[in-house]
Amino acid sequence: MGYRSDVRIMTTSKGWDIIQKNAEACKQAQIMLENTTVFHKTDEYVYLGWNDEKWYDDFDEVQNIMNSLEEIAENGEDYHYVRIGEDLTDMEERSAEWSIPYVSWSRSFDDFSTIRTIDKDACVLSSDDLEYLQKYCSSHNLTMKDIMNALEKGEN
Repeated sequence: MGYRSDVRIMTTSKGWDIIQKNAEACKQAQIMLENTTVFHKTDEYVYLGWNDEKWYDDFDEVQNIMNSLEEIAENGEDYHYVRIGEDLTDMEERSAEWSIPYVSWSRSFDDFSTIRTIDKDACVLSSDDLEYLQKYCSSHNLTMKDIMNALEKGEN
């Protein structure tokens, strides 16, 4: 099983370019970046992260990403990094400047993981996820049934 953490990174578009460039030298970092739990990009910022991740300092992919954050700061770009571990006192936060949007975080119940522990096949959506999905359907002329049918067929 191993110790797990939730990680979020906010950076500038130039900071994201640095992360991507450095990941080219580490296959595991590339895989990690392709498998984010959260990813949102605008013209100015990139917000990404992982939930329930083995975020160990001695893992090559973690070292690659953390070194990228140092390089971002050295290049005068901004980032905000937050890691929340399983232990109630295990929280880590780093940043270079504060001119970028703040990563909003708090300790809270993770109902999804709890339910997933007892029912690995459960499909659980938070109220925020459901609201997002409803807005997505509306803006793409889809119904919730269309989404469910696509999920059942394994379509993207």
